Amino acid sequence: MKRLFIVEDEAIIAMDLAEELEGAGFEVVGVAYDGESALEQLQDLDPNLILMDIVLGNGMDGIQTAEQILKTRSIPIIFLTAFSDTDTVARAAKTAPYGYITKPYNTQSLCASINVALTKQQLEHKLIYKERWFSNILHAVHDAIIAVGIDGLIHFANSEACRILEVSGVDELMGKDISELIKLYDHNGDRVLSSPVASAMQRNAVMPIVFNGSVRNQHTGKRTFIDYSAAPVRGQSNVVIGGLLALRDASQRLRIETEIRKSDGRFETAFDNSSVGVVLVALDGGLIDYNAAFAKLFKLSHTTKINTLEDLPLSYTNKVNIQEGLLALLSGQQANFQYEIQQQDEEGHLHWLMLNISLLHDHDGHPSYYFYQVYDLTDRKKAELKLHHLASYDALTGLLNYPQVRLEIENLVELNQFERTFVAVVTIDIDDFNIVNDTFSLNMGDRILAELAMRLRDIDRYNLLIGRPGGDRFILILHSLESVNQAMFITHHALDELREPCFIESDEILLTACAGIAISPTDGTSPDTLLAASAEALQIAKVNGTNQIHFYNEQISNHVKSRILNETRILNALDNKGLECLLFPITSMKGPSDTAFYKIRIFWQEADCYLTPESFIDIANVSGLSERLLNSVLDQLITHFKQKAAQNLHPTVIVPFYPSVLPSKALVSAFAEKSRNNNLKPEQFVFGLSSKVLKESKTASQKINDVKENGFKLCLNLFTGKSASVDLLHATAPEYCEFSIAPDGQTDTRYQAAILSMTKALNIPVILNARQNSKTPEEVSELASYTIDDTDQALSIGYLR
Repeated sequence: MKRLFIVEDEAIIAMDLAEELEGAGFEVVGVAYDGESALEQLQDLDPNLILMDIVLGNGMDGIQTAEQILKTRSIPIIFLTAFSDTDTVARAAKTAPYGYITKPYNTQSLCASINVALTKQQLEHKLIYKERWFSNILHAVHDAIIAVGIDGLIHFANSEACRILEVSGVDELMGKDISELIKLYDHNGDRVLSSPVASAMQRNAVMPIVFNGSVRNQHTGKRTFIDYSAAPVRGQSNVVIGGLLALRDASQRLRIETEIRKSDGRFETAFDNSSVGVVLVALDGGLIDYNAAFAKLFKLSHTTKINTLEDLPLSYTNKVNIQEGLLALLSGQQANFQYEIQQQDEEGHLHWLMLNISLLHDHDGHPSYYFYQVYDLTDRKKAELKLHHLASYDALTGLLNYPQVRLEIENLVELNQFERTFVAVVTIDIDDFNIVNDTFSLNMGDRILAELAMRLRDIDRYNLLIGRPGGDRFILILHSLESVNQAMFITHHALDELREPCFIESDEILLTACAGIAISPTDGTSPDTLLAASAEALQIAKVNGTNQIHFYNEQISNHVKSRILNETRILNALDNKGLECLLFPITSMKGPSDTAFYKIRIFWQEADCYLTPESFIDIANVSGLSERLLNSVLDQLITHFKQKAAQNLHPTVIVPFYPSVLPSKALVSAFAEKSRNNNLKPEQFVFGLSSKVLKESKTASQKINDVKENGFKLCLNLFTGKSASVDLLHATAPEYCEFSIAPDGQTDTRYQAAILSMTKALNIPVILNARQNSKTPEEVSELASYTIDDTDQALSIGYLR
């Protein structure tokens, strides 16, 4: 988010401007009402852009303030002023502002000017950085650099180019045709080579480095051995506007390479008999020599011939990284380069090698060749990996050990606090496992524990880590949880896996386990606190019997247990076709209406126990019941609508399903398709929409779009009206609104008046939901009469009885 600073002497204007900009997605980090205050605040602030009024009352005006700021800071400034006279504009122009906007202005134009100014500043910074970088390169390199235009005339040459070409100064080269002035020859000096810079410009591509070429002085005929390359210079739209020719004096390198090949026998003996792989590499990548240890490490046979590093059996990534290291050595950025290689042999075994590369220089300090030392790290790496595994994992099961469990909890709690999700720490203990050890031996007990650990590992959850602190106890770490219900669901799954039979020879063993669950941040945020809370919850679970689960937080535990009970009842009702939809008519206060409205209440009956619609909202996503519930409701509505259609009636029904708990867009689309297949229109279905759900759900906005795209309508339930706002109504754009009329003394009439005024202005029909035995239709009509104009048909007030 871009940070803005406002300098405006009118406080109200400044506050309005700040509010508009923050609404447009900017962050206003400060507001100053005069120049002196602005300079003082900017000592502690770092805005991306300043909006500056020119007339600031007493003291410095905006232009003077801008001049003071720009003496020490490079911050884009846009002037906002009511003055556009020539003198003011001329004074402001001297500060090189990024914009000059006259009042009055509109927010959209201002935001556009701000974004253009910020983009311009970024481009200017990039340009300055590139210019400095290019200048530093030209001054630092030891190569001869010659730049030409598209016509081949020389525009630039550095001092090294003058030395190699044996001219007294740059002036002798400027404006000359490079093809006539510089002729390149092969190593023997017999054949004239084509101009690489012309080829680079023609092909619009960097030409490869050519080693061991030569250039001849036109006056003396003296030859200088060089390495050279060329590249195009591109302008806008990647159009070639010139070229660069780079030359390097190779005379010294060639002499040194010759000397190396003629080194005495003592060096050869030490080189060949070294236990460390050693290789000498020329600057052009050619292998000068390597010893037997090097050949062994890279599995090079006597018949294998390699001439350059490219011939080595290395991956592309390794070759690129090594090449970057060599360039860093050659440019003087590093004195030594180390690189670790991990590769796999033909049998699938991993090997680790350490490359230690140095750039050796001659007596004059010029680069000569690369000196490689290659060490075999395989044994050391295997030992390190083994030590790491022993330090982090349980030897019996391969699960995380206790110290690693604590570390993972600490890291995940910190991460999930940032993401605003839950972490659950679940301690599982096998019930009466000592009987297994006593009956079959400790060794058999260990075998069973290893099998149980394997079952837990087979639970395929991206957000699950498993540890074993010791004995017959396991710890599950669940992270990125949206709800505590997910922790219960996964824990149930784990206990179900542990209940599967184990076999010791012909004996079948049935085990159960108990689990204690602690939730972060509710029950704590430190590893020790969460582990202690989870262990305490486990003890309560074990007191309650075998195969029990208990939350450390009693309120959460009761809530989850209630949810599981309700889920079981709902599943039984669905399986036994015990779901019942009751339709309550909504009567209009304006008299008879062409459209019949109904609101659904869904009940599940089991042993005279009715579950309210709110029962399934909390568990719909966790249990996956949304699809079955929605289809069951639709089947009953299809029957009802067919009966009404026979009476030439086409009612509209408010369905108590919130878009935020519908699991997928596909389910909504399937609902719409099924409706159309039964000669029903999606607009006959109105989905309930809760302002509370909107605030709590991260995906509610997308779900609302899914519902509307399929032709369904929305009814925004404002409950008692305290959550209502114009922004909420604009954001959701419901076709209807509903709020509750509570018994006398429990409803604030101010909220009712505000809702009726807002909905009337937005032309949104309202349903007043009078609770049973609270008010009659006549009382509701009388309660709302002071906001209703009987002659105004825009607002249709309804009553649910």
